[in-house]
Amino acid sequence: MISHPQPVTPTPSLFPANALDEACQALWGRLCGLSSEQGPPRLVGVTSGARGEGVSTVAAGLAQAALATSGEASVLLIDAHGKHPTLHHRFDVGLAPGLGEVLAGECDLHAAIKRLSSPGLSLLTAGAVALEDVTAAALAEGCERLINAIAAQYDTVVVDLPPAGAELLAQPLPRHLDGVVLVVEAERERWQAVQKTAEALAQSQVRIFGIALNKRPNHIPGWLYRRL
Repeated sequence: MISHPQPVTPTPSLFPANALDEACQALWGRLCGLSSEQGPPRLVGVTSGARGEGVSTVAAGLAQAALATSGEASVLLIDAHGKHPTLHHRFDVGLAPGLGEVLAGECDLHAAIKRLSSPGLSLLTAGAVALEDVTAAALAEGCERLINAIAAQYDTVVVDLPPAGAELLAQPLPRHLDGVVLVVEAERERWQAVQKTAEALAQSQVRIFGIALNKRPNHIPGWLYRRL
């Protein structure tokens, strides 16, 4: 069985008032609790078993929660969805240069970073260079450079990862993270599929922090729920 913290239920929109903030703050608090002996986790990934389960929303919410709970800390959000990037649209910034250019050695990290409106929060977009076009040796070297650079510059890094399939497992980046959160959309994935995804991550030496249950529907009528 998978050991995981109490599931939370973020809503599918980006940074709405209260609901998502509270859910992601609770999730971040649990992640910090799991790493209490070493302090808060510094390199956190967010992934899922399939597309469309809310990974980008949860990753962005976690980055905001990490920033909100740590005062003067600096937080970097990375879009590692090489084939289906979304965070540049969400934050209305350019796609490139980004992660692809940094890992390929075509651009240094400083030139690729986008400063966002929230003080202390920065974004590394996916970039226009496809990671599958970068040789394995260059990708591994670029990942080492990236990890060393962000470890020196940022207190917390949250990585928006592709689903836990061939694209993710081919990347060296997830194995450098402290761990990942596996996002599961409520009433969409069977438990057996979630278990299989978790096993694939573990076999690839990717630590699983836990499971976040996303988009959980409320089957209780609103008028009755308000009376409970």
